[in-house]
Amino acid sequence: MRRRSALQRLLLPGNRGFTLLELVLVLVILGVIGLIAARFLGGALEAVFVTREVTNTQMEVGAALDRMARDVRHAQNVVDCSPGQLTLTLQDAGQRRYYLGGGRLWLEEGGSTALLAGDEDDPVETFVCDDAGPLETFAVLELTLKTVSEYEASTHAYRRS
Repeated sequence: MRRRSALQRLLLPGNRGFTLLELVLVLVILGVIGLIAARFLGGALEAVFVTREVTNTQMEVGAALDRMARDVRHAQNVVDCSPGQLTLTLQDAGQRRYYLGGGRLWLEEGGSTALLAGDEDDPVETFVCDDAGPLETFAVLELTLKTVSEYEASTHAYRRS
């Protein structure tokens, strides 16, 4: 006589299979495991999204500072350099204004406004434009941006006087 394997005994007619109670217990256990996994994954996913937003703001802040420094180098005149604002007269006699408003750094030129840096998750907290004074034939501006997440970036912009 041939012996049957455990799998054959389960699948062949006459075997009783699983009871409803056993199936419900398995579903409950899987549900608990799924809930625990979802809580861990939910926190990790939220951290990923927050980190992405903060990193985007940091990149925007760096790009904005680079653009301001480049504009200062090519500006005809610095009209206003005060906390929260930088206004330049360009070579083509137009004006370009950088200013802080509503936790965001804005660029205003020719009647249009563009967002340069800052968002709801990581707004720009301070924008400092400090005139460090002329050094012989150069004017020096120190530009600093700081976000709520304590990210701070600064640069110096030089312009021939």
